[in-house]
Amino acid sequence: MSPVRGPGPARPLAADARVDLLLPPDFHDLLQPEDPIQARVEVDTLLRRLLPAMPDPHLASAVEGMMRWRAQLQAAHVLLHGVVAVPAGEHSPVPVHWHVLAAALEVPAPEELDVGVLFSRAVGQRLDTTRAHVESFPSRMGWGVGVLTSFVPRLPEAIAPLAAALGSAGSRVTVGAPALPGGGEVGVAATVTGRHGSGLALGVLGICLDPDQVLELGALVTTIGAGSVLDPGATPTASDPGAHAPAP
Repeated sequence: MSPVRGPGPARPLAADARVDLLLPPDFHDLLQPEDPIQARVEVDTLLRRLLPAMPDPHLASAVEGMMRWRAQLQAAHVLLHGVVAVPAGEHSPVPVHWHVLAAALEVPAPEELDVGVLFSRAVGQRLDTTRAHVESFPSRMGWGVGVLTSFVPRLPEAIAPLAAALGSAGSRVTVGAPALPGGGEVGVAATVTGRHGSGLALGVLGICLDPDQVLELGALVTTIGAGSVLDPGATPTASDPGAHAPAP
């Protein structure tokens, strides 16, 4: 794969685009429902389940931060921010805390696609190729490529509103600093899938707080990427007059 070619930033879809994401039945999507009032209720419910001991004033600050993060994702044309959260207990000996995001990406031909560039653009950090597992696979749309790795995440500028909300809730969160206590690693799984001949593909990025769960996360991310369909449509949106026509 070329070391210099990679997907562009997430782009808006045409008005007649069709996105069919293959998701688990109990998958919580932070971007749904579309109504912000209903979404706030869903976020509040989710955080109360994840953080049952958090005092209400701190919880309210965290909800506000999540709603600001939700607005940023929508403005960035992200299609999905799924959350998988399972406390330690009957179903898992250790907690499960995963985040899965999906977006439409401009891409070169699959043989020129550098998944390392995808990773660096998605998380703002370079991929250590000596620790990454990269492979191609068939997808419902045609082609697919994926990567499994781990890294020490650092909080990007985009997280500033959420960091501020968490700070008001008593957590010390600094943009640019390691995201986890002690500079711990997270596991990462990412896929890009698309139709042959199309310049638009579906990118799916998953992050798990426990890097030992990256294989299970990778199975979920690959299932979503391989089984989903992105038809970019033919009618440009008002904000994107140059939207791509669908591949024949």
